[in-house]
Amino acid sequence: MLDALFTGHALWFSIPAVLGSVLLVIRIVMMSIGGHDTHVDTHIDTHVGADGAHHGHTDASQLFSIQSIIGFITGFGWGGLAALKATTWDMIWVILTGLAFGMFIVWLQLFLLAGMRKLSASGNININRAMGLQGAVYVEIPGNNTGRGQVTLVIDDKQRILNAITPDETLPSKTRVNVVGINPDNTITVRKA
Repeated sequence: MLDALFTGHALWFSIPAVLGSVLLVIRIVMMSIGGHDTHVDTHIDTHVGADGAHHGHTDASQLFSIQSIIGFITGFGWGGLAALKATTWDMIWVILTGLAFGMFIVWLQLFLLAGMRKLSASGNININRAMGLQGAVYVEIPGNNTGRGQVTLVIDDKQRILNAITPDETLPSKTRVNVVGINPDNTITVRKA
């Protein structure tokens, strides 16, 4: 078995495959036990501006991280080794297969990192987006603007709880309401729907 991995042309693919796999396992173990030095290339420096948009590393900077290099080496090694052992292709096609598989692994990592960045998006919302929406009273709202209650609304496909007042009579919990105003103190004005 080992002879098939470490003889002839297989050596050019088995060394990167084994080396990349070992580094990947070490990296996973360090991250799972809380190794704080793993932030060197996985830290995503994200800043949220006043407009709520994220500003941080681009996909291009992630392309050349240690993690993507390890992924490329591992993919190149295993993809090339599989092509070498499973086909009778010329060596150029085996190398191209290894390169293609390595680049696929890097693309997959970038795709997954982009998905993780979306999951860690800011919870900040522009309260003006609540105007005209319909929701439900979560905590009773005292009437005649005499106190605050809370309303649940769906803003940007996410359920939010906002402080609310009403100029009308008291609105009990679960009452359907419409947002009719946005107030300077980041509360909303609602009326029964």
